[in-house]
Amino acid sequence: MEANIEEPLTTHELAEHLGVSRRQLERLFKKHLRAVPSRYYMGLRLQRARRLLRESERLAGEIALLTGFSSAAHFSTAYPAITSA
Repeated sequence: MEANIEEPLTTHELAEHLGVSRRQLERLFKKHLRAVPSRYYMGLRLQRARRLLRESERLAGEIALLTGFSSAAHFSTAYPAITSA
């Protein structure tokens, strides 16, 4: 997941890559990480974005693209979820 932050994989693609069914992957994530894969992946992307916002001079729109968001608007709606965490 961390190797594909810029172009996030779907849950189906992740499962295929790991050689398990999508449902099995979801069960494993819930059991070990208490999250579904898509939510966990979003958290990784937002953590990376937060670090880039703090440690770089890049614009928010550029950071949005670097962390797999289709637009700055999409990023700005997802980002507040981690700022309050």
